[in-house]
Amino acid sequence: MAGLLSEWVRVRHAALSHSTGGPALVERDLQPRSMLPFTPDGPVRGENRAKMLPLDPLSKLREVSQKTGRLLVTWTTGGDFAKMALNLAMSIRRNVPWLEHSFAVICLDRDADQQLRAEQFTTVLLPGPADENAVKDPWQNDDLWKFKYRLMASLMTLGLAALVLDTDVVLVSDPFQHLTGDADLEVMTDLFFPDMHLLNVSIRPEDHINTGYVYHTATPSALRFMLAFLDAFDAHEWRGFKRDWFNQRAFNKLVLEWVDAGSVKVLYGPGAWCALRGSRTNVGTVARSRQRSCVERTPTSGVTIRVLNPAVIAHGMNFFWRRAHLMRSETGGLPLAAVHANGVEPKDYFLRDRGLWYLDDFTERFGEAPRFFTYVHPRGLSLAEDFEEVAAALEVAMMLQRRLVLPMTMNCRNCPAYGPYGFAEWADKKDLGCTFDYFSRASLAMGEWLKFTVESGVVWLPEFQELLKARRHVSAASLQTELRSAGGRRPAELFGDTAVVQLGEALRVHVLRDLLKQAVRGQPLDSLPCAWRAWPATTFACRDAVLPQVGEEHSGGRDLRASCDGSMQGECGLLPFMCCEAYFGWAEKLEVLGGKTWDLPCGCGLGRHCAQTSRTSDMQVCCEPRVVGARKKFGENCGHNPPVEALPDLVPDDADTYSSSILRELAKGNLAREDAERLCLSFAALHKALGGQEAWRFCQDLLERFLGAQDGFATPQQRPAKRGQKRTL
Repeated sequence: MAGLLSEWVRVRHAALSHSTGGPALVERDLQPRSMLPFTPDGPVRGENRAKMLPLDPLSKLREVSQKTGRLLVTWTTGGDFAKMALNLAMSIRRNVPWLEHSFAVICLDRDADQQLRAEQFTTVLLPGPADENAVKDPWQNDDLWKFKYRLMASLMTLGLAALVLDTDVVLVSDPFQHLTGDADLEVMTDLFFPDMHLLNVSIRPEDHINTGYVYHTATPSALRFMLAFLDAFDAHEWRGFKRDWFNQRAFNKLVLEWVDAGSVKVLYGPGAWCALRGSRTNVGTVARSRQRSCVERTPTSGVTIRVLNPAVIAHGMNFFWRRAHLMRSETGGLPLAAVHANGVEPKDYFLRDRGLWYLDDFTERFGEAPRFFTYVHPRGLSLAEDFEEVAAALEVAMMLQRRLVLPMTMNCRNCPAYGPYGFAEWADKKDLGCTFDYFSRASLAMGEWLKFTVESGVVWLPEFQELLKARRHVSAASLQTELRSAGGRRPAELFGDTAVVQLGEALRVHVLRDLLKQAVRGQPLDSLPCAWRAWPATTFACRDAVLPQVGEEHSGGRDLRASCDGSMQGECGLLPFMCCEAYFGWAEKLEVLGGKTWDLPCGCGLGRHCAQTSRTSDMQVCCEPRVVGARKKFGENCGHNPPVEALPDLVPDDADTYSSSILRELAKGNLAREDAERLCLSFAALHKALGGQEAWRFCQDLLERFLGAQDGFATPQQRPAKRGQKRTL
């Protein structure tokens, strides 16, 4: 740390006066003066941490930039993170080979450095935190939380413009052709429709700018903004308030505050905005003020940010799910350049399934003697019929001890987003169907069930295509022959060591399942347990809570609430399927963006195979299979309901941080005390499992401590009135 601090002192003056032609900026000048500070007095204990990374190792990147005229950078630790970085590197080598010599990986440990060097990629070893906490909880580690932003500030200080990427990005074509050169920062977004929703205060703050893909210049204004972010969120904890674990959300909070102060201009396409938009403020974002014009831009004040087309520089939702790259109305005919696997999990599942995994690891995954099972999934089924087929196929795979190749022909029209998100624009792609992750959360089937399932996209791999040449085709007649000659063998021994067993179209998979179950004296669905599939309290398809403005006519905000309490969709259902939490970041945006709720039953239409046996409390429900064999094997399985009293408001999980919009808008005077209390109680129920007097005490203490910590900055009228005294808003 001493080395970092000395390096910071050495470069501080040069960094802040870089190309300004004037005196160096001082710390207090980093933030707009009209803005409520995030941490007015900085960290409570010790000195501010160094903002820059050691510059000497990074100076190697000057040579890379000078030789090629471009610079792409990512950073990683070892293990699986390094594999993701390798996948990014391989995508560059495969798709844009002329950029490989412009690409470098900052390695935070020797394992990462060795993995990347082994494949002949340029690396910079910059050892980072290696303690157990950094490995277990990287989101909370102070060095890792800040690293990307320190990296950008350090590169700016060295005079280097660069495209800084998260490791879970892949490049499909040249991203530099989409840069316009008219902004200090050019960034990707997590929005679907930026022309309508960019800077709109009804949208979650983290969606405006995705910090996993940032092209930064080396201008003084870009550096000032990055340093301002690092200063504003320097403290891991400030006066008892945590820093938001999600650095992208924190970054967007600062952007929105600067926009509202007139210090940021945001560009998208031909549009330019110097003020926040919209009339209803999301509880997680910044309430707009009367500020409507940008301050006069100087070399060291104000910053311009260009947001790039999300169908071309694609976030996970737009590519993996919405397939916006197939919509000419979205791309304008431009080629897809980059895909960020953000907000999807498991990341490698989505990258593999959609053909964006470039590592040659087939044998590592499946061994020298792989065993697969494939079947023809019929098109045009209902939701329940689709999942009956998948459940039957999964049971067959379990009996045969093979991996089920998941279907890619499920009925897209069963997805509630089909209409609102324009899936019909795929019409020219007649053969397109949907994978099960359009309806059910992917990680559930790819977790403990991984040894029995594999992504549908495996069929396009050259190794799998080679195995198909010797596949065993199963028809009704061949199955009967196989069963007659089984001689007491287990189903797993059927079909020998054939790598791929392929079920013919004439023999439906549920018929094969029933015949195999009969052969072993079992019952259909006796190998799948039941569980309570609760409407997810924190990732559901309802509109977020709003911040009623002081003076606005409302009744506790209830007139602004969505009418989509989905708790009635909760039901007992078969594992591993869950259809009301299809994907974090997709379903819960639908109601506010598409005008339709996510109305799929949580049990995916398979609830009839399970029975609700008891309700042990208002929060816990127990289920068991109706099939006798499964009931004997698995018994009861209990789960929790969301706190229905908190629905349908969706309050973000940062309400107890020092960048909380509930707390900050209360302190600014934009939010009435009773509304802050109501929203805090929803937060306590959803994210803290607190209720009653315990939640009330928690919220009173939270609000009072924050107003006290912001003393001298907060609006004093927001404190609760004394008994008998009327409070003025």
